[in-house]
Amino acid sequence: MARTKSLQPVAIVGQEKDIGDLLESLDTYEIAGVIDIDASVGTSSVPYLGSDEDWGKIKSRYTGIKAVLAPDQTKLRYNLVNHYGIENLAQLISVHSYCSRHSNIGLGCIVQRGVTIMSDVIIHVAVKMNLGVTIHHDCSIGMCSVLAPGSRLLGNVAIGQRVFVGASAVILPGCKVGDDATIGAGAVVNRDVDSNTTVAGVPARTL
Repeated sequence: MARTKSLQPVAIVGQEKDIGDLLESLDTYEIAGVIDIDASVGTSSVPYLGSDEDWGKIKSRYTGIKAVLAPDQTKLRYNLVNHYGIENLAQLISVHSYCSRHSNIGLGCIVQRGVTIMSDVIIHVAVKMNLGVTIHHDCSIGMCSVLAPGSRLLGNVAIGQRVFVGASAVILPGCKVGDDATIGAGAVVNRDVDSNTTVAGVPARTL
């Protein structure tokens, strides 16, 4: 008699339908429910589990449960990592992505459908890579950064912590982006970006 495969229970922290779709496409996880400040977000298929402050009780109720951090806000992701603990974060990698065996993807990362990660890429904790992101060779991405759909890093790019890269933005080879920077949607970055700055345009300029 075949044994039933045991699934890893996970809780989605925050609201995002794309995360639910990704989890449902994987055969390793079971959605226990959603954690949010708004109790009305629960549904019959994804029940409301409580708020962040209820994490201890939720862990007691679901043995081995992991958290999936949905928010795109980088500083919020950073605070949530500190609250939930790195060891309690689930790593989600779509079967419809390509990740080189020579890349390193940290705990709590989310790799959505259509993402391409080439060789010698280092991605730190809780980085979120949305639909269709491309990361070329020898890039590094700091913890809790978010890459919006269609953004591209074109080789030897170094991204700091809590950086937001807007949709369809392109960062050209060799550029460095400091902590807490924001790259506007559609921007083309051809020079280094300082920490705590926002750039936009083609070529990208500080706002």
